[in-house]
Amino acid sequence: MHDGMQRMLPVTIESWPRSQWDKRDAPMTPERPKLTIPPDLGLTLSVVPTSERAQLGLEDGLSGVLIISMLGGSDAAERGMMDGDVILRVQDRPMTTPIDVQEAVRAVRSDHRPFVMMLVLPKVRKTPGPTWVTIRLPQGP
Repeated sequence: MHDGMQRMLPVTIESWPRSQWDKRDAPMTPERPKLTIPPDLGLTLSVVPTSERAQLGLEDGLSGVLIISMLGGSDAAERGMMDGDVILRVQDRPMTTPIDVQEAVRAVRSDHRPFVMMLVLPKVRKTPGPTWVTIRLPQGP
């Protein structure tokens, strides 16, 4: 039916040419994303100012390193870390200075591990307490 009138059209059914089918339906190998991970993991760190310890949730005896800025699109940012978070531990070592973080990351990297674990006290808490975050490490020398 077209515009209220019945019309007859001849139709010939044929197989789709296999060569065109193979071209359109050929399996594709997805390319792996090329990640550029800076040696500092895209984190700018600072010692936690004494005046901000209570505000950041660092009770007496708890130490950590403050993230003051972060490279956008970095693995740490993609995994939920943000400015104002506090890194409490890297792997099993407590952190007190930015140099501690750098040395701990360097030690994990020298073991040729692809990731490092950080215990982070988030600035914005979805759950009480710190959370473990896995960060991808740069590979190579």
